[in-house]
Amino acid sequence: MKTVFTIAAALISTATLLGASSANASGYDQYRRTVLGDTTVAAPATPTHTVLVAGSYAQYLINNGATKQDALAAAAQIGEQQRYDSVAIEAPQAKLTALQAYAKSIGNDVPAGRNAEVVMSAE
Repeated sequence: MKTVFTIAAALISTATLLGASSANASGYDQYRRTVLGDTTVAAPATPTHTVLVAGSYAQYLINNGATKQDALAAAAQIGEQQRYDSVAIEAPQAKLTALQAYAKSIGNDVPAGRNAEVVMSAE
């Protein structure tokens, strides 16, 4: 009977480990890319958008007070090529309250709302 429980426990733990490894596959893939330098693992696709990048002369004009459109037009008149770059779209970061920022800085979990603020202030 003890052997049956041992085998059952081994099967359950193996199934749990296999499920966890498939869930963390992307984390492991990132580890392989960044730490091990494995180039066979593709990076995940990130959403991007295209932006017009001001060249050196256009940037000079912008720094001297010209609007971006005026600077790009003036730079195009002297022959500066326009260049478009793809920029990754980053998800907006959540704004933390002062209490949440403090709790996070000391390693506590971020409180979930007003009730947590009342509980923490009573401590």
